[in-house]
Amino acid sequence: MSQREEIRNKSDAKRSKIVERDGNKCVICGLEAQLEVHHKLAIHNGGGAEEENLVTLCKPCHKHAPETGIDDFEEYRKSPGLSIWHRINARSDLNTQMKLGFYQYTAEKLDDWHQSGYISEQNKNRLLIREAELLDREFKSYLEVDND
Repeated sequence: MSQREEIRNKSDAKRSKIVERDGNKCVICGLEAQLEVHHKLAIHNGGGAEEENLVTLCKPCHKHAPETGIDDFEEYRKSPGLSIWHRINARSDLNTQMKLGFYQYTAEKLDDWHQSGYISEQNKNRLLIREAELLDREFKSYLEVDND
């Protein structure tokens, strides 16, 4: 076995161990598909491959997760929509303001549904992330058509 294959096997084994430790699901939204292992503190920021620095996330949650340390990750974990909200809110053009309005309306409706017992906290967070991604895609396609 080559050194490269040996490293890959160790990496795959560690990934499997982390995913199993986290219940074979994303620790943010509970999704059991498209699982990836996230470094709470990225290697390029000084993080390592220690188990306490690794966590299982689905692809959508991983896309928005911070890589700046355990404290930032725990804040993100408690408020899954927060990172997306800040990313969207960073721009101030009219289209972004419209997107924020749709996002805020959706967030309020999902919160109402959760408070009424129609959906769980986990499903509320999952839907909130998916709605933000959908809005992002739709507004990008709208801007492309609008600019033609």
